[in-house]
Parts: sequence; structure tokens; C-alpha cells
Amino acid sequence: MDTPSPIQPCFHSFAYGSFVTWAPCYPLEETLRRLSAIGYPAVELGAARPHAWPWDLNLEERKTVQALLQDLNMVVAAICPISHNYNLASTIPQERNDAAEYYTECIKLAADLSCPVVVVVPGWRMYGTAYSQAWEWSRQGISRISKAAEDTGVILALEPITKAMVNLVNTTQQALEMIQQVESPVVKLMLDTAHMAMEKESPIDTVLEAGEYLVHVHVEDSDGRSMSRRPPGKGDFNWMGFIRSLRQVGYHGYLSAEMFGSDPDRAAYESLVGLQQLLSKY
Repeated sequence: MDTPSPIQPCFHSFAYGSFVTWAPCYPLEETLRRLSAIGYPAVELGAARPHAWPWDLNLEERKTVQALLQDLNMVVAAICPISHNYNLASTIPQERNDAAEYYTECIKLAADLSCPVVVVVPGWRMYGTAYSQAWEWSRQGISRISKAAEDTGVILALEPITKAMVNLVNTTQQALEMIQQVESPVVKLMLDTAHMAMEKESPIDTVLEAGEYLVHVHVEDSDGRSMSRRPPGKGDFNWMGFIRSLRQVGYHGYLSAEMFGSDPDRAAYESLVGLQQLLSKY
């Protein structure tokens, strides 16, 4: 008999908040209840209003969120910060400092919610900045926040993002290079299938290359030519190769569907069905 898959589905709360579009928008409690009713065992919390802006949640409120999660038999798989106005590679020193402080608060929030992972966007190069300088500012910022993560045991998951959106860390290889330069045991890697498709990265080779560094995954399907996001299994992505490679490297984390649109309940439901079918098939 096959052993149960340690890989579990998850849904990103950005779909239910004021991210990318302003509406529809749901409070955190309502979002958690809806995702639980749909069947999700885990949620990825966007560290933005109205869900998990760190300064909005004092210790008592964090305990209340934890209690609700326990009642719903759910966990927080990851905290995903917003990067707008928080560029670790900015030419503006105050923005770099604010970004590091924001990530530090996200790390504290993750620890209080028993969440193992905080996603990190390494930043982007501003006009007039040499690539090497932007890279160094990013490395310094990640190194700084890694100290806070080391104190709590929270893992930082660097996210490479397609060059259609940023211009610094675009590929898995670049993210791994940054990880090696930071030299912290808590700085690891995450993958996003939509960005992988845009960068024409092999689903198989990329996972095998990531190996033990891989701690979190965003999943969306696409046509590989645009950042349109579809439920897993509704596009051209090589899910068979991807999931079998995840199993080969012993990945034990979550597949977090990061979807947007006017009907988050439908996106959440279709993503769950798609993930369950793919995980049972491969």
C-alpha cells in the first residue's frame, strides 16, 4: 500500500484581501472559516491588511487567531509579506531599513502563530543602480533579518520572481546563489510555478536542483506566456514531472495556491480539487 503523501494543499489569503484588486475583501476570521469549509488544512497569510498586518495584531489578538485555527483544525503554512514600499534593494536607505524591520515583524508574527516559514522577496533594482550594488543591498538586508529568524527558528524562503516583474533575483539559480552568500541555516528557497513557467525553468530540473533547500511552493497553472493564474491542472504546466520530483527530493511542505480574482471561493475550491487530483495521481 502506498504511504500517504506528506505534501498538503494550502491557499493564500491574498485572494480574500485587498491585494492586486480592492474587492471583494473579507476579514481574517471570515477568510479562515471559508477556507476551512472548502476543505483546506492550511492557509498562507498575507502580511497585509485586513489579514495579518503585524502591527494590527497584538499578543492577545494573535492568541485569538491561534485559537480559531485550532477550532478549525487548520495551521498557518507561511506568512507572505507584501513588498510594495519594502524593497530590500532600494536606493533609499530608509526604505531598506523599513523593509528589514517589516520582515522582522513578520518573523515575530510567524513565531507567535506557530508558522514555520516567512516568504522573502529579495527586492528589485532601481533605475541608475548597478546590478552588483542592488544585489549587495539585498544580501545585507536578508542577512540582517536572518538573525531575527535564527532567534525564533522561523525559516526564510527566498522567492525568485520572473523578470517580467522584477530585475534582481529571477531564477532558481540566482536564489540559490543568494542563499549561499548569506550563509545562514534559516535562509532557504521557495518556488512559484507561475514564475518558473515564465522563466522557462524545467519543473523537474528545478526541483532536483533546489533539493533540500526547498521549503515552500506557490502553485498556479498558466500558459507559460503570461502571468495569468489558473487552478492547478487547468494549464500547460508539467505537474507530473513537478510533483514526482518533489517526492524524489523528499519535499514535506505545502503547495499553496496563490490566486486572485473576483470569486475567491471558486478559485479556492477549484484549486483544492485540482491539487487533490494531481497529488493522488502523481
